[in-house]
Amino acid sequence: MIGEKTLEALEFPKIRLLLLAHCDTPMGRELAESLVPSTDPVIVRQWLEETAEAEQVLRCYGAPSFAGVYDLRPLLERARVGGILRGEELGQVSSTLTAIRGVRRFTDRLAEALPHWRAVARQLNPLPDLEAALAASIGSDGGVLDGASPRLAQIRRESRLAEARLKEKLESFLRQPAWQKMLQDLVITQRDRRYVLPVKQEYRHQFPGLVHGQSGSGATLFIEPMAVVELNNQLRLLADQEEEEVNLILARLSAMVGAAHAALRPAVEALGRLDFMLAKARLAREQEATAPELNSDGRIRLKAARHPLLPREKVVPIDLSLGEAYDLLVITGPNTGGKTVSLKTVGLLTAMVQAGLYWPAAAGSTGAVFAGLYADIGDEQSIEQSLSTFSGHLRNIVTILRNLELPSLVLLDEIGAGTDPAEGAALAQAILEYLRAGGARVIVTTHLGDLKVYAQQTPRVANAAVEFDSARLVPTYRLCLGQPGRSNALEIAAALGVPLAIINRARELLGKEQRELGEVIAALEEERREYQRLHAEAARRAKELERHLKELEKARQEFAHKQKETLGQARAEAKALIRQAQAEIRTILRELRDTLDDEGKKAADRARQKAQESLRALDARLPSPAALLEAGSSPLSPEDVTPGRWVWIPRLKQEGQVVAKTAGGEVVVLVGALRLQLPLAELEAVPGPAKAGDRSRPAGIVSVVSESEVASSLTVRGLTTEEALHEVDKYLDAAILAGLSTVTVIHGKGEGILRTAIHRYLDRHPYVKSYRLGGQGEGGSGVTVVNLA
Repeated sequence: MIGEKTLEALEFPKIRLLLLAHCDTPMGRELAESLVPSTDPVIVRQWLEETAEAEQVLRCYGAPSFAGVYDLRPLLERARVGGILRGEELGQVSSTLTAIRGVRRFTDRLAEALPHWRAVARQLNPLPDLEAALAASIGSDGGVLDGASPRLAQIRRESRLAEARLKEKLESFLRQPAWQKMLQDLVITQRDRRYVLPVKQEYRHQFPGLVHGQSGSGATLFIEPMAVVELNNQLRLLADQEEEEVNLILARLSAMVGAAHAALRPAVEALGRLDFMLAKARLAREQEATAPELNSDGRIRLKAARHPLLPREKVVPIDLSLGEAYDLLVITGPNTGGKTVSLKTVGLLTAMVQAGLYWPAAAGSTGAVFAGLYADIGDEQSIEQSLSTFSGHLRNIVTILRNLELPSLVLLDEIGAGTDPAEGAALAQAILEYLRAGGARVIVTTHLGDLKVYAQQTPRVANAAVEFDSARLVPTYRLCLGQPGRSNALEIAAALGVPLAIINRARELLGKEQRELGEVIAALEEERREYQRLHAEAARRAKELERHLKELEKARQEFAHKQKETLGQARAEAKALIRQAQAEIRTILRELRDTLDDEGKKAADRARQKAQESLRALDARLPSPAALLEAGSSPLSPEDVTPGRWVWIPRLKQEGQVVAKTAGGEVVVLVGALRLQLPLAELEAVPGPAKAGDRSRPAGIVSVVSESEVASSLTVRGLTTEEALHEVDKYLDAAILAGLSTVTVIHGKGEGILRTAIHRYLDRHPYVKSYRLGGQGEGGSGVTVVNLA
């Protein structure tokens, strides 16, 4: 049970007003105005899920348009029983039908499941025939259009012609000087739906016609000239026919609306429901509210909870729990210190959740659905009912005790106040024991010292205090769990100017136990403030340490990146040196071949000797392969191993190219023409891309190959394109170093795919002078003869 009186005490109606301000439709506003919390956990969860879906729609798609939506339910009921709707009412039906179609189309575009949203939107059944009929018959101003029926169009055409003839006749009176002197003004006007002229009173008998009235002063008579009486009669008859036809059209359209009642009413209510769901999401966004985590055992844990009706920049968030370590919380502290605000915050946020609203608390806050929510808050004094403050509170408590439903949350403000403190404390303790025995969750505020002691000594009962800055004599509004608070009445009195003698005498009159209790509480408050200070300092230092660690990690990563860049650059320079060496070798070999042709064998020996000396000099300038490759290597992670990447294999002192990864975590690597399956731990990264000509052996190795060691032809038939190009690349390097001028690549005929790929590669090779397909006796189109530079 959650009574309206409890909701008013918690100021829940103000939440309704905030929600109402976010609604766009009359039906949505009606739902907001009538919103009450539910005590059914299933319904509460459904309402919260609706809010979550609406928030998702807002976040991902924005809101559909509810422009032109009206509450058609009264009109639909009239039309259903045969009533005739006015033109502007049919216009409202038309614009609402357009909105229904638009919101349904908006829903159909949503990608997410959104079961609750879609369940409501399924009621939005467009009625295209009715919408089209209304659009063709009713204008935006609610008037019936000419196209509503052929007869109406004809009547209006005839009316316009008749009116034009009539005005033309009357204007002839305005143009003739003989009539002009009799007229008060040269205008045409109407009286009793008939066109007349304003005639001066003194010309009444000289101006032939029918008098339809006079001005307030009597100086002007409104006369219908006899010459236009028949035209006015004709126009009046057409107007009557038009009115009759319009009524027939309105009746026909109203009957169509009445026939659509069964489909249209649920659609109108669905528009209101979707609008209401979006309003809940907008309110949550406005309040920076979060979705609660619901439990079924009556636990409440609020983190940084804010009262939703207080200005966000001024409200002090509170942390509070109930139903975990304790079921009863006694809040004490000075007046205006925030006790009642804390009480209302818990109650109002619980009511909001049970109404399907998000609450303004930090993520991870948990709540429960209570069968009963009861609150006795505020001054219940009533002169009219002869009730004192004590009697008013007690009457409310009696009502709560009689109607208690479990699980319940009971909020009592200033329990035991307004009577003798000793008797009030005893009665208050007895009431609290009764509520605890019944299994209720209870939060109370009080100034009674006996209740502080009761809370301190009783299992599953806890104290809480609203903090008071005794140095500045102002409340801080922070709620401190686990310790009782002081009223600070004497300190406040001294600050307000009460003479010191009175303050000292008051201290003397306090009992010894009360003074000691006050001193203990003051000491606890001081210890808690010191703990908070130390905790804040520790948090600050931890944050600073975390920042330093992040800076160190960033510096380490930057250093590693620069080191990797440096190693990569060194390796690239080494490779450039190797390529230079290879170019010089090729030049020497060409010179050697030319020398053999010109000077004979003796000169050839001298050229070979010169080439060997040059190669040895170049080789001495290059770093060793192991030093060069291992300097640039680094461990690999599984994410680094991707097909096509070049890796270093320390065990083989070779580079290889990754082909694939196996299901067992090993890596397939292509080393030359060999496919190896190796563990990831045996591979290392090699910074910088590998050149095609370096794939067969580690960079940095310079060797001389004799012509006799290289075959004059290479067979790649049966290999994949990638494998064949790799072999051709290796073979041409070896042939060039061996001094071969012509080689043959045997690729087979097939479909010509491999041949085309090899020819494209040869087009780009810097040392290929030309190439051709094999001739007769050479293998035809199955081979390519390559001439090297």
